[in-house]
Amino acid sequence: MKDRSQEYRRLAAEATKLAATTDDANSHAQYIALAQMWSDLAQETEQRRATFTQAQDAFNDGQIIQQQQQQEQPREPDKS
Repeated sequence: MKDRSQEYRRLAAEATKLAATTDDANSHAQYIALAQMWSDLAQETEQRRATFTQAQDAFNDGQIIQQQQQQEQPREPDKS
């Protein structure tokens, strides 16, 4: 899974830089709002990735336990 949060953080930094270069108050506010949106999206993406990773780890752990439980038990020798 590609880490898009880094790209979103880069875009947030770019919007912040653009906000610093404008003298127009409206444009400045729009760039700041855009930077905040990208930052929020990066954070949400990181949280979703962490949740997905935890779920995947839990699933894999469950598979390992299930496989261990399904391993053939040693047979007792025939008493005949």
